[in-house]
Amino acid sequence: MIIMKLSILLVLFFVAFIHAGGGDCECADGIGTCDKRYHCVSASINTCKVTRGVCKPTIPVYLSTQPTTNSSDITQINDICASANNAYSGVTVKFNPSMAHYAQLHAEYLVHKAERGETVGSVHQKCKLNLFPELETIQGNVMEYRNGGYVEDLKKALKVWYDEGASGDHYKAMVDNNLVGCGVAKSGNIIRVVAWYGKPKSNGKWAF
Repeated sequence: MIIMKLSILLVLFFVAFIHAGGGDCECADGIGTCDKRYHCVSASINTCKVTRGVCKPTIPVYLSTQPTTNSSDITQINDICASANNAYSGVTVKFNPSMAHYAQLHAEYLVHKAERGETVGSVHQKCKLNLFPELETIQGNVMEYRNGGYVEDLKKALKVWYDEGASGDHYKAMVDNNLVGCGVAKSGNIIRVVAWYGKPKSNGKWAF
């Protein structure tokens, strides 16, 4: 009888522990804690204390779609992405089509959320390195505009970021990395400009 009562108490404690969040999977991608980007999906004895699950990265749904912006507009954005950056002293970046693809999807996602008056969390931003195992680091710059054009607003955003100077994080993203992908999306008078900057791993396929 005593053993049965103890067993019941242990089960109740276990359930309460999980409900309180004590068993949540917390994983890091080298930038920060990314628990909301991970799920414990399979049995293992090596990771999550409670669920014994393996923490695997998951990608936000919107990054599994295709861009909705007109392809000719995307081509214009991609054509000037690197050259518009490299017009500034100290910036030497090479255009990366994979980074540009996801930067464009992110810009469209930001516009979609803005249309609905919804805020965007920062967790997936901190964890976007999971999309690019070839990179050592990745930084994202975002700018909001109202009324403008794709190329025009991309150039305006780059100038604002560069003019921050050495103390600005946007400036550092431009001068401290050597790969770039740009995205610009708009709906009505809502415009979002995104640039993702990265530095490849020295022994990776993107190294140069």
